[in-house]
Formats: sequence, structure tokens, C-alpha cells
Amino acid sequence: MHSQLRALFADRAQFQQDELVRHGQAAGIPSGWATLLQTRPSAVVWPERTEEVVELVHLAAQEGFSLVPRGGATSPWGGALPVRGGVAVNFSRMNRVLDVDPIGQTVTVEPGAGWAPVEEALAPAGLALRLLPTSAPLGTVGGWVAEDGAGLGSYQYGYLHANVEAVQVVTGTGEILHLEGDQLRMVCGLEGITGLITRVTLKVAREAPLHVWALGYLNLDDLIRALHNVFDSDWPLWHVAFRNATASRELPLGANRNGAADDLHLLVLMSRHPEGDGLQASIEQLARATRGHLFGREQAFAEWEDRFAGLEPSLPIPGAWQSRLVLPRYGLAPLFADLADLPHPIALQGLAVQGGEVALHAVAPPGVTPRQAAKLLATLEDRVSRYGGHPYAIGLLKAHEAARILGPAQMRELVAWKRRYDPQHLLNPGKVLPSPGISWRVRAALAWSRWLGGSPSAPAEREGGCPPRRAS
Repeated sequence: MHSQLRALFADRAQFQQDELVRHGQAAGIPSGWATLLQTRPSAVVWPERTEEVVELVHLAAQEGFSLVPRGGATSPWGGALPVRGGVAVNFSRMNRVLDVDPIGQTVTVEPGAGWAPVEEALAPAGLALRLLPTSAPLGTVGGWVAEDGAGLGSYQYGYLHANVEAVQVVTGTGEILHLEGDQLRMVCGLEGITGLITRVTLKVAREAPLHVWALGYLNLDDLIRALHNVFDSDWPLWHVAFRNATASRELPLGANRNGAADDLHLLVLMSRHPEGDGLQASIEQLARATRGHLFGREQAFAEWEDRFAGLEPSLPIPGAWQSRLVLPRYGLAPLFADLADLPHPIALQGLAVQGGEVALHAVAPPGVTPRQAAKLLATLEDRVSRYGGHPYAIGLLKAHEAARILGPAQMRELVAWKRRYDPQHLLNPGKVLPSPGISWRVRAALAWSRWLGGSPSAPAEREGGCPPRRAS
């Protein structure tokens, strides 16, 4: 295998132990899992063209090794972790912005493109991304498509899959497919198990002035009431977020940079509408009606400046245990009432999503033992499920819940797709679809984490690792 990979990729195929160890880690996954899950790949390759990906798939089919796609590895769900050795496919060199279409309002990029370069490419055309992941400083476009989810802008635009125009993939049989419309359900959020993403076309929007408001609440019930009022309004808001007082204290960011809002639950509203400043009177009325404190413009705008710091899953509080979940908005009040009885407070942040859902990011408090942290988050996940919620993503860690999250119809489609386009199960095995040979090891690793502890890991910087891309 080594000689064949060298022939295909030259110095863009690497086998050194330090590189293999690095590609056997992912954000939020305890470092001790490597032994239990056998997460170290046999090799790492950096493709530069779709044709190379096709050749790689044919080689994998011939030699019988698996392929694990890797973007920024910011997901805490293990989607980028090898679990059967195989070859890690690092897409960081396929990072070009291929086309900006001002008329159709789309941008086409390679999967390893970072979010900042895409924004820079859109700006001269007066365009902007509709939404951004909270992992934008380290994440990639292909990585977010593979996981799907909510981010900055999801109040107006919903989940990422609703903002994807088309995706090009290379299947496990080496075919190149162009997916759009309803076909996108077979790639968005499926962690690359249906095809290696080689091109993405995103829907974008016209650039517009940004307006930001921040409201503080002494009572969490008042914040929830304000959030429902916002959902029920017709205000042209782009982004709506909140965090409880525990999160404000543990992460002194945005409106709480100076600690003045330590005891407040915060609600943040952002508009990217040409007439967004016309909302000022309505938001002042909202603050009065829900007993909220409306912060000044400078403190409110700090929320935008710190927009990635508070919800970035790959930059956790050192040693923190985290969970990400999705919940219908009407489950918030009973959920928070239940959590008030916990022995230790959980830091909770949330993003409002078009259609009436909230994406929650929970962090166990510092000072508790790993066992206590795991128990707190397990209780949270149980309560979220009770009120109609589910895990934010599937990846490796929640593959045993895939049927509940995806539903029986999509599971049947997915199984049929794998039979047709990846009969050898070469693509990212163990993710989304549970595998008997892998699931027991995942459960053992989860049990190990809960009883023996282990600190979540996180990448210190954006991944690359291969010599810089040659000019084309």
C-alpha cells in the first residue's frame, strides 16, 4: 500500500508516526480513546484534484483499506476519527474558491476551503455567507457539510443543508456524482459515508449592514419568554443566541467582557437587513415587557466581535466536558426547570434555528470530577430526549441512535445507497451507520470515560501538515 500511495501522491503521502498520531485525534475526544478505538491511520494523504480522489478510491477497493475524510477535525462527535486504521484523507490542499456567481447568488468551493477565504472572495461582489459555523476559525466548508448543523445566521436561514445548492462527491465505487435538491439528504450530515466531498456550491446573500442588540435577564424564565416573543414576531433578524448566567461567568465574553453581566442570562439579537436599525423601538419594548436590561451598542457589538469564542466546540474550557443537542423551543422551559435541581450548574448556550428549534451547547462546570461531569451531561441528554430533542450530530459516538435521529425512511435510503455506491464499506466506517465490530468499542470507550475520566482533546491550530500547495 505504501508504494502505491507514494506513486499516486509522492510527498503528499505520509507515514511518519507523529503525523499518524495527529490524524488519530479530533476535537473533544479524550486522548485515551486512541487505544480502545484503534484510531491511528496507516497513512495520510493530501489530494489536490478530484481525479486523485477517484484513483485513491479505486486503490482502496483493490487493496481493501478504508478512507477517512478529514477537514478541520473540529467536531466532537468523532466523524474524522479512523476506527479501522485505513488512510486519512486530508482535504486541506483542496481549498480553492472556484466560482462566485453574483446573479445566482452562489459560491462554489473545494471541500478544504476555510470560511474566512470564502468570505473574502464574496466581498468584492457585495455578497456574504448566509450562515457560518461556530467552528469557522478552524473548520472547513466540506467538514460542515459532512456534519450539517446550525450556526451564526440559522435563525433566518435554518440548518446548513437548506443553504447548500449542490455537492460533488466521489462514491465508494469511484463514480463522480453531482447531487442537488432532495439528493442532498444523502450527503449533508452523513460524515462522508456516502461519498468523499470534492466540491460544494453554497447559497449566499447580499451584504447588508449588521445591527446587534444584547439583553440581560436576572430570571431565566423571563429570557425564555423573550425568546418565544422573538420567534413569534416577524422581525427581520439574522441570528438569535442566548446563554445562561453560568455560561456568562465561565466564558466572560461579549457583553460580559468586564464581568458586569456575571449574574445575568443573556439574549443576543443580530440583524443583517437594510432596515435593521428600525428594530430599535421594538427591541426596547421587548426589554420592558420581559424585564430585561438592554445593553449599550458597544457592549452589544462585543457579542459580534466574540462571535466564535463562546460556542467554538474545538476550543473548550480547559478540561471541560461538553455536549451539543437540539431541542424544540417549547422544551426549554421544562428543561431548565429540571436542571435547576442538579447538584452542579451546567453552562448552557443556545442558537435559535428557523422553524422553532434551538441548538444547545452544554459545558460541565470546572472543578467537578470526570465522573460527575459525565453524569451531569448524561442527565441533560436524557432530559432533552424527554422533551423531544436529540443529539446535534451522529458521527461515531451517536451511531447507535442514528435510526431515531434520521428516521426509518432515511435509514432505508441510506442502507440502499451504501449497497449501490459503497458495497465494500470503504468510506468512513463506523460513522452514522452502527457497525457491530466498532459499536462495542465505542460503548467501551464511553464507559471508560464516565468511570475513569480523561480530558477532551482539541487541535491547537488549523490543520495542514503537508508542504504548501504549489501554485496552479
